[in-house]
Amino acid sequence: MNSLDTYGIRSGHASAVPESETVRRLTHGVDAVYRTEANGVEVVWRVTRDQAGAIEIMLVRNMFGDAEEAVFPVGTDLVAARERHAAWDWLWDRVQGDFWARVCP
Repeated sequence: MNSLDTYGIRSGHASAVPESETVRRLTHGVDAVYRTEANGVEVVWRVTRDQAGAIEIMLVRNMFGDAEEAVFPVGTDLVAARERHAAWDWLWDRVQGDFWARVCP
């Protein structure tokens, strides 16, 4: 079972966004899911559909497969993810930067 199944999202729906960019849209539409990559670590996230439009963190995984992934409960926003995993501050900064640069330019 894929970790994204928890969110009701089917994997394998990559967009035409070039791989060279740090953020890539994995799905399209209102429930678009994004992937941010930095230093061999991948974060899968989406923007919530409520008025706040918060960044919901779904999972973090080491792209080299030598470390466990962190799957976040549905509804975990960027603030809560920062609090739970402060050591990944650099990663959360990248996600926030990708949100502002790519999703809400």
